[in-house]
Amino acid sequence: MAYTIRVPSHGQTIAAEKKDILADKLQQAGVPLNLYCNKRGLCGKCFVEIVTGRRPDPGEREKFWLEQKDLSADHRLSCQYEVDGDLVVNVPVSSTHENVPILPSIPRSAVVPDPAVKKYYLELPKAEISSPDSLFERILTGLGAKSLKIPMETLKELGHTLKEAGQKVTVTVHRESQVLAIEPGNTLGQNFGLAVDVGTTTLVMELVDVESGRTLDMEAALNSQSRRGADVISRLTYALAEAKNAAELRELVLETLNQMARRLLLRNRISPASVYEVVVSGNTAMSHLLLGVPVETLARAPFHAVFSRLPGLNAREVGLSIHPHGVAYFAPNIKSFVGGDIASGLLAVRLADRSGHFLFLDLGTNGEIVLKAGEELIATSTAAGPAFEGA
Repeated sequence: MAYTIRVPSHGQTIAAEKKDILADKLQQAGVPLNLYCNKRGLCGKCFVEIVTGRRPDPGEREKFWLEQKDLSADHRLSCQYEVDGDLVVNVPVSSTHENVPILPSIPRSAVVPDPAVKKYYLELPKAEISSPDSLFERILTGLGAKSLKIPMETLKELGHTLKEAGQKVTVTVHRESQVLAIEPGNTLGQNFGLAVDVGTTTLVMELVDVESGRTLDMEAALNSQSRRGADVISRLTYALAEAKNAAELRELVLETLNQMARRLLLRNRISPASVYEVVVSGNTAMSHLLLGVPVETLARAPFHAVFSRLPGLNAREVGLSIHPHGVAYFAPNIKSFVGGDIASGLLAVRLADRSGHFLFLDLGTNGEIVLKAGEELIATSTAAGPAFEGA
């Protein structure tokens, strides 16, 4: 039997069948609903106001979030609501995604925040002798998950953490597959990341609120490697001159990046333990030197990189001072000296999606040009030297 869902807040009228999930119907109709927890009823971010229609008794999680958000009894989680009659609902702004602008000075480019790292607050029931589930099983049940990876350090401290927190904890999960942290109390508001541009001459770092996608603060500094060569070719030549030189270059850039992060976090009163992600964008040589990856094949014809794409890396192994189980992502290199900084720029301006012919220029110490001719992208690069830096 067909029912009608009217959504005055978004000017929509939607057809639905019995037992359809309200969130699915709203999402299919183009309502930008915030389904942060993948419709498991955990996050409390998809509440709608039931103006007319059935209001089933709220579940325990719904009751918790209704109280926390000070919402009226007319509100229900749309991801848990089964349609069984005509409805009139309003979707509040607080339950929708907000597009976050990228490079607002250029033609519009925006993304909807969908963080890889998400936080869930759980209030676990006390253990009962009649049901002696393991501590981690109780966490999995609370998250509605069958299986998750967990660091051994976190597992070892789980009993102490739950006891200290009175069974009230925040679980930080990466891509719904791995637990990064289990913290006492409610730390939902503490989920941060760093966006880093590793230039040949200049380093730029932004502190980002991962939940909203908003940049909170920025720091810039000279790349300390520049004392060992002003351009990419000089830097690679120095790295290959002696075995210890490549390690020195890595230590120089890491020391500066960690100092920048410390200044940002201190200024904003944020603990490094609340930073779970770092995204690094740089040219091919800079990403290799930062990771301590040999550059012999990159420095000599035919100029092969050791890697183009990498999975998320453990930030501690990379050498970045954030949460010990945090994740570091490196923007993919395209070919040879056309690196991750260009991949990031092309993505930010959505060049591949634009119709017509365009020229994309990066006038830095390492210079790149990308020509979009119809559907084809043609790129080249050169060691331009520091004269163009900041152009």
